Amino acid sequence: MIMATHEYKGKWWLPGKEDDKVSGVLSYTPGESIELELIGNFSESDQNVINNLFVEERVPVIYGQASDGSDISLFDCGNSIHRVFKADFSITKYFPRYIAIGMLLPSINEKRFFKAKIKIPELSFWLYPKAIERLFLTDNDRISGVNIRMDNLPEEERVAAKTRLRNGYSCSLTREANYNSGDLLFTASFEQFTALVIESNKETSFKALYEKTVRFERFLSLATLRDVSSSEILLFSKDSFKEIGGRPHYSPIRIDTVFHDSPNQKKISVSDFLFNHDTIKEKYNDIIRKWFSRDSQFDAIRGHMLESIDYQGHFSYINFLVVIQAIEGYGLRYRKTDVKNVAKARIAKAQKEGKPIGSKDITLADILSTLINDYRDVTCVNKRINKRAIIDTRHYYSHLTEKKKKHKVDGVKLFDLTYHLRKLLLCCVLSYLGFTNAEIEQYTKDCNSAIIRGYK
Repeated sequence: MIMATHEYKGKWWLPGKEDDKVSGVLSYTPGESIELELIGNFSESDQNVINNLFVEERVPVIYGQASDGSDISLFDCGNSIHRVFKADFSITKYFPRYIAIGMLLPSINEKRFFKAKIKIPELSFWLYPKAIERLFLTDNDRISGVNIRMDNLPEEERVAAKTRLRNGYSCSLTREANYNSGDLLFTASFEQFTALVIESNKETSFKALYEKTVRFERFLSLATLRDVSSSEILLFSKDSFKEIGGRPHYSPIRIDTVFHDSPNQKKISVSDFLFNHDTIKEKYNDIIRKWFSRDSQFDAIRGHMLESIDYQGHFSYINFLVVIQAIEGYGLRYRKTDVKNVAKARIAKAQKEGKPIGSKDITLADILSTLINDYRDVTCVNKRINKRAIIDTRHYYSHLTEKKKKHKVDGVKLFDLTYHLRKLLLCCVLSYLGFTNAEIEQYTKDCNSAIIRGYK
Protein backbone atom coordinates (compact mmCIF):
# COMPACT_ATOMS: atom_id res chain seq x y z
CA MET A 1 0.00 0.00 0.00
CA ILE A 2 1.67 3.23 -1.20
CA MET A 3 0.65 6.13 1.02
CA ALA A 4 -0.46 9.26 -0.86
CA THR A 5 0.82 12.71 0.04
CA HIS A 6 -1.87 15.09 1.33
CA GLU A 7 -1.57 18.84 0.87
CA TYR A 8 -3.35 21.39 3.06
CA LYS A 9 -3.29 25.06 2.07
CA GLY A 10 -4.35 27.41 4.79
CA LYS A 11 -3.58 29.85 7.61
CA TRP A 12 -1.30 28.94 10.51
CA TRP A 13 -0.72 30.50 13.92
CA LEU A 14 0.68 29.95 17.39
CA PRO A 15 -1.76 29.26 20.29
CA GLY A 16 -2.96 32.54 21.80
CA LYS A 17 -1.91 34.53 18.72
CA GLU A 18 -4.92 34.06 16.45
CA ASP A 19 -4.49 37.58 15.09
CA ASP A 20 -1.02 36.78 13.71
CA LYS A 21 -1.85 34.14 11.12
CA VAL A 22 0.59 33.23 8.36
CA SER A 23 -0.26 31.61 5.04
CA GLY A 24 1.37 28.32 4.15
CA VAL A 25 1.10 24.77 2.87
CA LEU A 26 1.26 21.55 4.88
CA SER A 27 2.51 18.44 3.05
CA TYR A 28 1.79 15.20 4.86
CA THR A 29 2.66 11.66 3.79
CA PRO A 30 1.34 9.19 6.41
CA GLY A 31 4.11 7.27 8.11
CA GLU A 32 6.83 9.18 6.29
CA SER A 33 6.93 12.96 6.56
CA ILE A 34 5.16 16.08 7.83
CA GLU A 35 6.32 19.47 6.53
CA LEU A 36 4.79 22.91 6.91
CA GLU A 37 6.06 25.70 4.63
CA LEU A 38 5.09 29.25 5.58
CA ILE A 39 5.33 32.36 3.44
CA GLY A 40 6.72 34.52 6.20
CA ASN A 41 7.19 33.52 9.84
CA PHE A 42 5.75 33.79 13.33
CA SER A 43 8.49 36.15 14.57
CA GLU A 44 7.53 39.74 15.26
CA SER A 45 10.63 41.38 13.78
CA ASP A 46 13.34 40.89 11.19
CA GLN A 47 15.88 40.68 14.01
CA ASN A 48 14.07 37.63 15.41
CA VAL A 49 14.20 36.04 11.98
CA ILE A 50 17.97 36.59 11.84
CA ASN A 51 18.39 35.17 15.35
CA ASN A 52 16.42 32.06 14.38
CA LEU A 53 18.85 31.39 11.56
CA PHE A 54 21.44 30.50 14.23
CA VAL A 55 19.25 28.98 16.95
CA GLU A 56 17.53 25.62 16.60
CA GLU A 57 14.04 26.26 17.88
CA ARG A 58 11.33 23.67 18.49
CA VAL A 59 7.82 25.03 18.64
CA PRO A 60 5.55 22.99 20.97
CA VAL A 61 2.30 23.54 19.02
CA ILE A 62 1.21 25.19 15.76
CA TYR A 63 -2.47 25.55 14.89
CA GLY A 64 -3.89 25.74 11.39
CA GLN A 65 -7.09 25.88 9.38
CA ALA A 66 -6.99 24.38 5.91
CA SER A 67 -8.94 25.66 2.90
CA ASP A 68 -11.40 22.76 3.31
CA GLY A 69 -12.22 23.99 6.83
CA SER A 70 -10.21 21.32 8.68
CA ASP A 71 -8.64 22.30 11.99
CA ILE A 72 -5.07 21.00 12.26
CA SER A 73 -2.65 20.76 15.19
CA LEU A 74 1.09 20.22 14.74
CA PHE A 75 3.31 19.24 17.67
CA ASP A 76 7.01 19.43 18.55
CA CYS A 77 8.02 21.32 15.42
CA GLY A 78 11.63 21.87 14.42
CA ASN A 79 12.23 24.63 11.87
CA SER A 80 14.51 26.11 9.27
CA ILE A 81 14.33 29.59 7.77
CA HIS A 82 15.37 30.55 4.26
CA ARG A 83 15.74 34.25 3.71
CA VAL A 84 14.71 35.33 0.22
CA PHE A 85 17.00 38.32 -0.38
CA LYS A 86 15.25 39.41 -3.58
CA ALA A 87 11.91 39.54 -1.77
CA ASP A 88 10.74 41.22 1.40
CA PHE A 89 9.68 38.00 3.12
CA SER A 90 11.25 34.75 4.31
CA ILE A 91 10.26 31.14 3.72
CA THR A 92 9.97 29.19 6.97
CA LYS A 93 9.74 25.41 7.13
CA TYR A 94 8.57 23.44 10.15
CA PHE A 95 8.99 19.72 10.61
CA PRO A 96 6.43 18.48 13.18
CA ARG A 97 6.78 15.14 14.91
CA TYR A 98 3.03 14.69 15.48
CA ILE A 99 -0.12 15.78 13.68
CA ALA A 100 -3.84 15.84 14.52
CA ILE A 101 -6.30 16.65 11.72
CA GLY A 102 -9.80 17.64 12.84
CA MET A 103 -9.16 19.45 16.13
CA LEU A 104 -7.14 22.25 17.71
CA LEU A 105 -5.37 20.40 20.50
CA PRO A 106 -2.96 22.11 22.94
CA SER A 107 -0.88 19.00 23.70
CA ILE A 108 -0.58 15.30 22.82
CA ASN A 109 -1.09 14.70 26.57
CA GLU A 110 -4.41 16.56 26.65
CA LYS A 111 -7.14 14.15 27.83
CA ARG A 112 -9.89 14.76 25.29
CA PHE A 113 -10.59 11.38 23.68
CA PHE A 114 -12.60 8.30 24.55
CA LYS A 115 -11.96 6.04 21.55
CA ALA A 116 -9.56 5.21 18.74
CA LYS A 117 -10.39 3.27 15.57
CA ILE A 118 -7.40 1.88 13.70
CA LYS A 119 -7.01 0.29 10.27
CA ILE A 120 -4.19 -2.23 9.93
CA PRO A 121 -3.92 -3.98 6.55
CA GLU A 122 -2.85 -7.33 8.04
CA LEU A 123 -5.67 -7.39 10.59
CA SER A 124 -8.37 -8.11 7.99
CA PHE A 125 -6.39 -11.18 6.87
CA TRP A 126 -5.76 -12.25 10.46
CA LEU A 127 -9.48 -12.00 11.32
CA TYR A 128 -11.58 -11.98 8.16
CA PRO A 129 -14.34 -9.33 8.49
CA LYS A 130 -17.21 -11.35 6.94
CA ALA A 131 -19.24 -8.16 6.55
CA ILE A 132 -19.95 -8.54 2.82
CA GLU A 133 -21.39 -11.55 1.03
CA ARG A 134 -21.44 -12.21 -2.71
CA LEU A 135 -24.07 -14.45 -4.25
CA PHE A 136 -24.09 -15.46 -7.92
CA LEU A 137 -27.53 -15.91 -9.48
CA THR A 138 -27.81 -18.60 -12.16
CA ASP A 139 -30.28 -19.34 -14.92
CA ASN A 140 -29.86 -22.63 -16.80
CA ASP A 141 -26.25 -22.96 -15.65
CA ARG A 142 -25.56 -19.39 -16.75
CA ILE A 143 -24.66 -16.60 -14.33
CA SER A 144 -27.53 -14.13 -14.65
CA GLY A 145 -26.61 -11.72 -11.91
CA VAL A 146 -24.68 -10.99 -8.76
CA ASN A 147 -26.14 -10.02 -5.40
CA ILE A 148 -23.95 -8.16 -2.89
CA ARG A 149 -25.12 -8.19 0.72
CA MET A 150 -23.49 -5.82 3.22
CA ASP A 151 -24.15 -5.94 6.94
CA ASN A 152 -24.86 -2.51 8.38
CA LEU A 153 -25.22 -3.52 12.00
CA PRO A 154 -24.90 -1.23 15.04
CA GLU A 155 -21.31 -0.99 16.27
CA GLU A 156 -21.94 -3.14 19.35
CA GLU A 157 -23.15 -6.00 17.11
CA ARG A 158 -20.07 -5.83 14.86
CA VAL A 159 -17.66 -6.75 17.63
CA ALA A 160 -15.86 -10.03 16.92
CA ALA A 161 -13.70 -9.91 20.07
CA LYS A 162 -13.45 -7.57 23.06
CA THR A 163 -10.84 -7.63 25.80
CA ARG A 164 -10.96 -5.65 29.04
CA LEU A 165 -7.58 -4.14 29.88
CA ARG A 166 -6.20 -2.32 32.91
CA ASN A 167 -7.17 1.20 33.99
CA GLY A 168 -10.55 1.27 32.24
CA TYR A 169 -9.33 0.50 28.70
CA SER A 170 -10.74 -2.10 26.34
CA CYS A 171 -9.51 -3.48 23.04
CA SER A 172 -12.00 -4.69 20.41
CA LEU A 173 -11.85 -6.17 16.92
CA THR A 174 -14.84 -5.04 14.86
CA ARG A 175 -16.15 -6.03 11.43
CA GLU A 176 -16.54 -2.91 9.26
CA ALA A 177 -18.15 -2.34 5.85
CA ASN A 178 -18.53 0.75 3.68
CA TYR A 179 -20.46 1.44 0.48
CA ASN A 180 -19.79 4.25 -1.98
CA SER A 181 -22.39 4.67 -4.74
CA GLY A 182 -20.20 6.96 -6.84
CA ASP A 183 -21.71 9.23 -9.48
CA LEU A 184 -24.89 7.67 -10.88
CA LEU A 185 -23.57 4.25 -9.76
CA PHE A 186 -20.84 4.38 -12.43
CA THR A 187 -18.15 3.70 -9.84
CA ALA A 188 -20.04 1.99 -7.01
CA SER A 189 -17.70 0.23 -4.62
CA PHE A 190 -17.75 -1.82 -1.42
CA GLU A 191 -15.08 -2.05 1.25
CA GLN A 192 -14.83 -4.39 4.22
CA PHE A 193 -12.13 -4.59 6.85
CA THR A 194 -11.49 -5.58 10.44
CA ALA A 195 -10.76 -2.60 12.67
CA LEU A 196 -8.98 -2.33 15.99
CA VAL A 197 -11.02 -0.22 18.44
CA ILE A 198 -9.44 0.99 21.69
CA GLU A 199 -11.79 2.61 24.21
CA SER A 200 -11.42 4.23 27.60
CA ASN A 201 -14.13 4.65 30.24
CA LYS A 202 -12.74 8.12 30.95
CA GLU A 203 -11.20 10.74 28.70
CA THR A 204 -7.63 9.97 27.72
CA SER A 205 -4.89 11.42 25.55
CA PHE A 206 -3.64 11.20 21.96
CA LYS A 207 -0.36 9.82 23.38
CA ALA A 208 -1.98 7.07 25.49
CA LEU A 209 -4.17 5.79 22.64
CA TYR A 210 -1.26 5.91 20.19
CA GLU A 211 0.95 3.89 22.55
CA LYS A 212 -1.72 1.19 22.88
CA THR A 213 -2.14 1.13 19.10
CA VAL A 214 1.58 0.48 18.67
CA ARG A 215 1.48 -2.27 21.28
CA PHE A 216 -1.26 -4.10 19.38
CA GLU A 217 0.65 -3.63 16.12
CA ARG A 218 3.60 -5.38 17.80
CA PHE A 219 1.33 -8.27 18.83
CA LEU A 220 0.11 -8.61 15.26
CA SER A 221 3.74 -8.57 14.08
CA LEU A 222 4.35 -11.63 16.25
CA ALA A 223 1.18 -13.37 15.04
CA THR A 224 1.89 -12.72 11.36
CA LEU A 225 5.71 -12.86 11.51
CA ARG A 226 6.00 -9.62 9.55
CA ASP A 227 6.54 -5.97 10.40
CA VAL A 228 3.05 -4.49 10.94
CA SER A 229 2.01 -0.82 10.93
CA SER A 230 -1.41 0.81 10.78
CA SER A 231 -2.57 2.76 7.74
CA GLU A 232 -4.99 5.02 9.64
CA ILE A 233 -5.56 6.06 13.26
CA LEU A 234 -8.75 7.97 14.07
CA LEU A 235 -9.57 9.41 17.49
CA PHE A 236 -13.00 10.42 18.79
CA SER A 237 -13.80 13.17 21.27
CA LYS A 238 -17.01 14.14 23.02
CA ASP A 239 -16.12 17.72 22.10
CA SER A 240 -16.46 16.99 18.38
CA PHE A 241 -19.84 15.62 17.28
CA LYS A 242 -23.08 16.38 15.45
CA GLU A 243 -26.49 15.20 16.62
CA ILE A 244 -28.31 13.32 13.86
CA GLY A 245 -31.64 11.63 14.51
CA GLY A 246 -31.32 12.26 18.23
CA ARG A 247 -27.96 10.44 18.45
CA PRO A 248 -24.44 11.91 18.57
CA HIS A 249 -22.25 11.21 15.54
CA TYR A 250 -18.64 11.85 16.45
CA SER A 251 -16.28 13.43 13.92
CA PRO A 252 -13.00 11.51 13.53
CA ILE A 253 -9.69 13.20 14.31
CA ARG A 254 -6.84 11.66 12.33
CA ILE A 255 -3.47 11.42 14.07
CA ASP A 256 -0.01 10.40 12.96
CA THR A 257 3.67 10.78 13.87
CA VAL A 258 6.91 10.74 11.93
CA PHE A 259 8.06 7.96 14.27
CA HIS A 260 5.38 5.63 12.94
CA ASP A 261 6.26 3.51 9.91
CA SER A 262 4.05 3.34 6.85
CA PRO A 263 2.36 -0.04 6.20
CA ASN A 264 4.49 -2.96 5.07
CA GLN A 265 4.66 -3.06 1.26
CA LYS A 266 5.34 -6.80 1.06
CA LYS A 267 2.49 -8.97 -0.18
CA ILE A 268 0.40 -10.41 2.64
CA SER A 269 0.35 -14.22 2.65
CA VAL A 270 -1.79 -15.92 5.30
CA SER A 271 0.25 -19.12 4.94
CA ASP A 272 3.18 -17.19 6.47
CA PHE A 273 1.21 -16.33 9.63
CA LEU A 274 2.24 -18.07 12.82
CA PHE A 275 -1.36 -18.13 14.02
CA ASN A 276 -4.63 -16.26 13.36
CA HIS A 277 -7.57 -15.27 15.53
CA ASP A 278 -9.53 -18.47 14.89
CA THR A 279 -6.48 -20.52 15.91
CA ILE A 280 -6.23 -18.87 19.34
CA LYS A 281 -9.86 -17.83 19.80
CA GLU A 282 -10.34 -19.64 23.11
CA LYS A 283 -7.36 -18.00 24.79
CA TYR A 284 -7.24 -14.74 22.82
CA ASN A 285 -8.41 -12.54 25.71
CA ASP A 286 -5.84 -13.97 28.14
CA ILE A 287 -3.05 -13.55 25.58
CA ILE A 288 -3.96 -9.92 24.84
CA ARG A 289 -4.16 -9.07 28.55
CA LYS A 290 -0.74 -10.64 29.04
CA TRP A 291 0.65 -8.74 26.05
CA PHE A 292 -0.69 -5.41 27.38
CA SER A 293 0.36 -6.07 30.98
CA ARG A 294 3.10 -3.96 32.50
CA ASP A 295 6.23 -6.07 32.62
CA SER A 296 9.29 -3.93 32.05
CA GLN A 297 11.52 -7.01 32.15
CA PHE A 298 9.70 -8.57 29.21
CA ASP A 299 9.39 -5.37 27.15
CA ALA A 300 13.03 -5.40 26.04
CA ILE A 301 12.91 -9.12 25.18
CA ARG A 302 9.73 -8.66 23.18
CA GLY A 303 11.24 -5.66 21.39
CA HIS A 304 14.37 -7.61 20.44
CA MET A 305 12.25 -10.50 19.16
CA LEU A 306 10.13 -8.24 16.96
CA GLU A 307 13.12 -6.28 15.72
CA SER A 308 14.60 -9.52 14.41
CA ILE A 309 11.46 -10.62 12.55
CA ASP A 310 11.46 -8.43 9.46
CA TYR A 311 14.42 -9.36 7.24
CA GLN A 312 15.43 -6.26 5.27
CA GLY A 313 17.68 -8.02 2.74
CA HIS A 314 20.90 -7.39 4.63
CA PHE A 315 22.46 -8.95 7.70
CA SER A 316 25.13 -7.99 10.23
CA TYR A 317 26.44 -9.20 13.56
CA ILE A 318 24.06 -6.71 15.23
CA ASN A 319 21.15 -8.99 14.22
CA PHE A 320 22.87 -11.85 16.04
CA LEU A 321 23.52 -9.76 19.17
CA VAL A 322 19.90 -8.58 19.34
CA VAL A 323 18.64 -12.17 19.40
CA ILE A 324 21.23 -13.72 21.74
CA GLN A 325 20.92 -10.88 24.27
CA ALA A 326 17.14 -11.39 24.36
CA ILE A 327 17.60 -15.13 24.90
CA GLU A 328 20.08 -14.50 27.69
CA GLY A 329 17.72 -12.01 29.34
CA TYR A 330 14.77 -14.40 29.11
CA GLY A 331 16.75 -17.23 30.72
CA LEU A 332 17.95 -15.06 33.60
CA ARG A 333 14.58 -13.43 34.26
CA TYR A 334 12.04 -16.19 33.70
CA ARG A 335 13.93 -19.50 33.93
CA LYS A 336 16.49 -18.62 36.58
CA THR A 337 15.71 -21.47 38.99
CA ASP A 338 16.11 -24.15 36.31
CA VAL A 339 19.18 -22.43 34.88
CA LYS A 340 20.76 -22.44 38.35
CA ASN A 341 20.08 -26.17 38.63
CA VAL A 342 21.78 -26.76 35.27
CA ALA A 343 24.78 -24.73 36.46
CA LYS A 344 24.97 -26.77 39.69
CA ALA A 345 24.78 -30.02 37.74
CA ARG A 346 27.56 -28.82 35.44
CA ILE A 347 29.82 -27.95 38.38
CA ALA A 348 29.05 -31.23 40.19
CA LYS A 349 29.83 -33.25 37.06
CA ALA A 350 33.16 -31.45 36.55
CA GLN A 351 34.15 -32.01 40.16
CA LYS A 352 33.24 -35.68 39.97
CA GLU A 353 35.29 -36.14 36.81
CA GLY A 354 38.21 -34.10 38.16
CA LYS A 355 37.91 -31.47 35.43
CA PRO A 356 38.03 -27.66 35.73
CA ILE A 357 34.62 -26.42 36.84
CA GLY A 358 34.80 -23.17 34.88
CA SER A 359 32.58 -20.38 36.15
CA LYS A 360 30.69 -20.89 39.40
CA ASP A 361 28.11 -18.41 38.17
CA ILE A 362 25.40 -18.97 35.58
CA THR A 363 26.84 -19.03 32.07
CA LEU A 364 25.34 -18.53 28.64
CA ALA A 365 25.90 -22.24 28.05
CA ASP A 366 23.70 -23.02 31.08
CA ILE A 367 20.96 -20.77 29.73
CA LEU A 368 21.10 -22.31 26.26
CA SER A 369 21.06 -25.86 27.67
CA THR A 370 18.01 -25.04 29.80
CA LEU A 371 16.00 -23.41 27.03
CA ILE A 372 16.84 -25.99 24.37
CA ASN A 373 15.73 -28.70 26.80
CA ASP A 374 12.49 -26.76 27.46
CA TYR A 375 11.61 -27.21 23.77
CA ARG A 376 12.96 -30.71 23.22
CA ASP A 377 9.56 -31.70 21.81
CA VAL A 378 9.31 -28.70 19.42
CA THR A 379 10.61 -29.71 16.01
CA CYS A 380 11.73 -26.27 14.79
CA VAL A 381 14.23 -25.87 17.65
CA ASN A 382 17.70 -27.09 16.71
CA LYS A 383 18.79 -29.40 19.56
CA ARG A 384 22.30 -29.73 18.12
CA ILE A 385 23.04 -26.05 17.74
CA ASN A 386 26.73 -25.17 18.21
CA LYS A 387 26.74 -23.62 21.68
CA ARG A 388 30.49 -23.07 21.66
CA ALA A 389 30.17 -21.02 18.48
CA ILE A 390 27.32 -18.98 20.03
CA ILE A 391 29.33 -18.22 23.16
CA ASP A 392 32.57 -17.27 21.38
CA THR A 393 30.75 -15.20 18.74
CA ARG A 394 28.73 -13.34 21.35
CA HIS A 395 31.87 -12.60 23.39
CA TYR A 396 33.81 -11.39 20.36
CA TYR A 397 31.11 -9.09 18.95
CA SER A 398 29.95 -7.80 22.35
CA HIS A 399 33.44 -6.69 23.36
CA LEU A 400 35.03 -6.32 19.89
CA THR A 401 38.24 -7.83 21.22
CA GLU A 402 41.31 -7.88 19.02
CA LYS A 403 41.94 -11.55 19.70
CA LYS A 404 39.51 -13.72 17.79
CA LYS A 405 37.81 -16.48 19.73
CA LYS A 406 38.45 -20.00 18.48
CA HIS A 407 34.84 -20.89 17.65
CA LYS A 408 33.70 -17.44 16.52
CA VAL A 409 31.75 -17.49 13.23
CA ASP A 410 30.75 -14.85 10.68
CA GLY A 411 29.20 -14.53 7.24
CA VAL A 412 26.77 -17.26 6.20
CA LYS A 413 27.54 -19.34 9.29
CA LEU A 414 26.57 -16.43 11.53
CA PHE A 415 23.38 -15.88 9.49
CA ASP A 416 22.44 -19.56 9.95
CA LEU A 417 23.27 -19.45 13.66
CA THR A 418 21.02 -16.41 14.11
CA TYR A 419 18.23 -18.11 12.16
CA HIS A 420 18.18 -21.03 14.63
CA LEU A 421 18.48 -18.79 17.69
CA ARG A 422 15.59 -16.64 16.48
CA LYS A 423 13.31 -19.68 16.48
CA LEU A 424 14.39 -20.50 20.04
CA LEU A 425 13.60 -16.93 21.11
CA LEU A 426 10.23 -17.13 19.36
CA CYS A 427 9.36 -20.21 21.41
CA CYS A 428 10.35 -18.36 24.61
CA VAL A 429 8.05 -15.44 23.79
CA LEU A 430 5.15 -17.77 23.00
CA SER A 431 5.66 -19.63 26.28
CA TYR A 432 5.60 -16.35 28.19
CA LEU A 433 2.23 -15.54 26.60
CA GLY A 434 0.77 -18.87 27.76
CA PHE A 435 1.12 -21.17 24.75
CA THR A 436 1.93 -24.83 25.43
CA ASN A 437 4.69 -26.72 23.67
CA ALA A 438 2.06 -28.71 21.78
CA GLU A 439 0.52 -25.47 20.48
CA ILE A 440 3.93 -24.04 19.57
CA GLU A 441 4.73 -27.24 17.68
CA GLN A 442 1.45 -27.04 15.76
CA TYR A 443 1.81 -23.36 14.86
CA THR A 444 5.43 -23.61 13.72
CA LYS A 445 4.77 -26.84 11.79
CA ASP A 446 1.92 -25.22 9.80
CA CYS A 447 3.73 -21.90 9.24
CA ASN A 448 5.29 -21.22 5.85
CA SER A 449 7.23 -18.08 6.85
CA ALA A 450 10.95 -17.86 6.14
CA ILE A 451 11.38 -17.09 9.85
CA ILE A 452 10.52 -20.78 10.42
CA ARG A 453 11.32 -22.43 7.10
CA GLY A 454 14.51 -20.54 6.34
CA TYR A 455 15.60 -18.05 3.66
CA LYS A 456 16.28 -19.32 0.17
